[in-house]
Amino acid sequence: MIKKRLIQLRSFFLTYLAFFVSLFRPRKEPFFLICERGNEARDNAYFFYLYLKQKYPEQRVRYLIRRSSPDYDRVAEDAVAYGSFAHYLAVVEAEMILSTHAYLFLPEMFWRACRFLPIRAKIVFLQHGIIHRMLPFLYHSQMRLDLFISGARPEYELLTSSYGYPEGVIRYTGLARFDRLHDFRVKRQILVMPTWRRYLVGLKQEDFYASEYYRAWQSLLTDPQLGAALKASGSELVFYLHYEMQEFAPMFYSGSAEVHIASFAKYDVQALLKESACLVTDASSVYFDFAYMKKPILFYTFDESRLCREHASPTCENYPHVEIGSYAMQNELVNALKELLAQRFALPERCRRAMEELYPLHDQHNCDRIYEAVLSLRGKKKQR
Repeated sequence: MIKKRLIQLRSFFLTYLAFFVSLFRPRKEPFFLICERGNEARDNAYFFYLYLKQKYPEQRVRYLIRRSSPDYDRVAEDAVAYGSFAHYLAVVEAEMILSTHAYLFLPEMFWRACRFLPIRAKIVFLQHGIIHRMLPFLYHSQMRLDLFISGARPEYELLTSSYGYPEGVIRYTGLARFDRLHDFRVKRQILVMPTWRRYLVGLKQEDFYASEYYRAWQSLLTDPQLGAALKASGSELVFYLHYEMQEFAPMFYSGSAEVHIASFAKYDVQALLKESACLVTDASSVYFDFAYMKKPILFYTFDESRLCREHASPTCENYPHVEIGSYAMQNELVNALKELLAQRFALPERCRRAMEELYPLHDQHNCDRIYEAVLSLRGKKKQR
């Protein structure tokens, strides 16, 4: 907590220092400042960045990213080193700040602190995924966003009815990365992507080894029946931990040559989503990407009550999760996967219908709609 407060104070001080320095710098052309977590270029911000570079090359853009990031070369020509003084100058001088993770365009800063900072830019929340739970930290009472992008119709209805934003701030445009989910070639590959757990991040190794989370997923990776079924069908399984859990990736091991442990540095998430024929997850919002591509989803619910109690609030009722995919308890998952392999990953019709209801917007114009919404902010009063 003390370290976090010190980082917040540093960000606060550097932002004000950058503001005063900017008063004496020559005015530059307006630019968009784009950011994800600060260590990546592979999410909605990156795909919107690519869209701008390709369709509106005259639009000035800067991309916040650490030089040590494995994705740095993707945006190198427009990169601003995350955490540097140039970063803070860019924040106070930008016309628009577009981020996938709300206020992570400043390290460890949230709206309670950011509202007192001299930021003139309009804040655009591009989102990381589809919101399928009540997230109080994103309520209007906690965040002041000028534009809040929504990716699915039920999500839009939830946000506009429950999150308290003024009319017009929340827009249903579709997510930027969804534009790239129309052209893909599927392998005989199962993707296993668990979400993270607040109560596990930062645990000592011996404590993580003892956790139900580790035991459940490791048991799957070494199940001899699953390994035999994968081999017999010529299929593979890729296990990819959530960004917040990647520190634990080296602790997992494979039970067969057909099972692979994927790392953040070597694997691209969207490539895995597009090429995989089936997704297994507990509650990761990547299942919405899979639903967009109309591919089968298995929900593995070994600790659902604790997940809802200690990590996030229960799933919102207006999401037809049961219809989107199938549920499997711990003793059922391997048999469910064997059945999917035998059926060549066929998608049940009830799932197809539910997926289509989620996305009445299902085209390659999400970035177009986002860009139009961003431009509409010009001349409007900034949210305070």
